[in-house]
Amino acid sequence: MDYQLQLQLEVPQSKLFEIKNQQPKQVDAGILQIYQSEQLKLSFLKFGQFQYTLQKNIPVMVAQIVNGSKMYIFPGLNDIFYGVIVEKQDQVSDTFEQILSINVRLVISSQKQHQNIMSKSIYGGRNDMKQLNEQQKLTQQELMLRTGIMQVNLWEHVGQGEKPPGVSDYIKQGGNAIRQGLISVAGFIGEGIKKGGELISEKITDKEQKEISEDTLNKVKLVNKGSKAILQFTKAQVDALINLGKMIADEAEKQFENSETGKKMQEHKYYDDAKNFGGAAVVAVVSIYDGLTEALSVLLDCTGQATTEIIKNKYGDQASELSKEGFQAAGNVLAFDKIYVQAAAKAVLEQQQQQQQQKQ
Repeated sequence: MDYQLQLQLEVPQSKLFEIKNQQPKQVDAGILQIYQSEQLKLSFLKFGQFQYTLQKNIPVMVAQIVNGSKMYIFPGLNDIFYGVIVEKQDQVSDTFEQILSINVRLVISSQKQHQNIMSKSIYGGRNDMKQLNEQQKLTQQELMLRTGIMQVNLWEHVGQGEKPPGVSDYIKQGGNAIRQGLISVAGFIGEGIKKGGELISEKITDKEQKEISEDTLNKVKLVNKGSKAILQFTKAQVDALINLGKMIADEAEKQFENSETGKKMQEHKYYDDAKNFGGAAVVAVVSIYDGLTEALSVLLDCTGQATTEIIKNKYGDQASELSKEGFQAAGNVLAFDKIYVQAAAKAVLEQQQQQQQQKQ
């Protein structure tokens, strides 16, 4: 049995990278295509000879870079990742992301340039670092708190003759801090890890919108159904693509179980509850941090992006109360934006004191 795959969208001026052992290699440039099989209710990404099935349990990370361009990191097998850079093009690039959000588990971060602060702190060396004044230090510290990088302080290197970490180290260390935040979120919220699981799940589960409007399709001039832009795939070819997607998703789950982060989370006393309430969300979170974040940082380095800032998920805020303080926490898979360390620590301490008093 043969399957017809209809061309759904073409995105010109795109680039494809393969990332292996933290080394990026550009393998193609040109037109990125998305094909859809109505019979299978599946979409496939095609870039020259590269083909990738889009499945909802596969986590994909997207980051905004300069001039509105975006970078997408797709997981592969055997610790290989694929990076796609899409230029900002009217509504075409937005529709590409909309299609992805429907067909994969999309996690979003964004990069902003901080010319006077972040670029100097990461790449400027100690001479430039010494010239930064106290106000800039305060701004930088506040930025790191607001982006959830709770345990990374580049200013510790000032005056010590040390070169600040590069952007890859910055993201990696930030990811470690955020992982710990995911575990300790049980202490932040009065109802414990149950709310934490709901919060995580809320941020990375499927979007409510399940289809792209005809109006949007017309605006971006998608190929209509009468077009000859159709691929003929045999059942064996389609099965191979689908099975590859399943293998990628399975490997992401195994990475969670076997990774250092996953083992630490499994040892945590609230882990079982977290997995019950978070389910696949917890798996997706950890697999993202253990692979996609590092791949993203490598590709950012490769494309010359000097600075990064992880910001809140664009899908919205889910506010929760923090103990008696009523502290509003905007939860986010990539960062706990608006959670200031001092306020959170105070809330946790008060909660622990209350628990001790109740035991006595």
